[in-house]
Amino acid sequence: MSKSKVRYYYVPAYAGYLRELKNLAKHGGGISREKALLADIKAQVDLSPEQIDLFYNQKYYGGNLAELEKAVNKKEKKMRQAWLRFLTASDAAGIVRTHGRDSEDYPLYKRFYELLCALEVDCDLRAKVHEWANTDLARIKNGVGTVSPDPKLVESKEWKELQMLSVPVIMARYDELLQSRKGMK
Repeated sequence: MSKSKVRYYYVPAYAGYLRELKNLAKHGGGISREKALLADIKAQVDLSPEQIDLFYNQKYYGGNLAELEKAVNKKEKKMRQAWLRFLTASDAAGIVRTHGRDSEDYPLYKRFYELLCALEVDCDLRAKVHEWANTDLARIKNGVGTVSPDPKLVESKEWKELQMLSVPVIMARYDELLQSRKGMK
């Protein structure tokens, strides 16, 4: 193995956790799109051509506001189911749920959930979650998963443990990214 190449060891259940994390972000995107459309229609804002196509498409809502509202409720239910699958996968991977707080009264997991459902123009957390999860999945593809790695493996400079993308890690990375963006302005 070349000296510049690093290989990773990880808990095997981590790959399943990453897939559930990406699935959760995907569901958040669906809710974001539908809620934005519903809010724009109720506020009587001019719709974008994409929103018009979506709202009046017979395959989806056929211009029926009640159908759109039903779709939003259905997507929120699916998001809650995806959230439970995500938490189950988190437990299976051995990720300890530290319920930290962003501020004194704002739970970290609640902020994470809400940002996953936020509009893309307001927040790019979903895109970052996909990017970070894909990076780790690529690293996993190149590594050998071990539940308890050989001590020699851990000591080797060619091997590194993957830092699991828990909610606190994701939010810390995202907050750091936001701070660096502010510094660039």
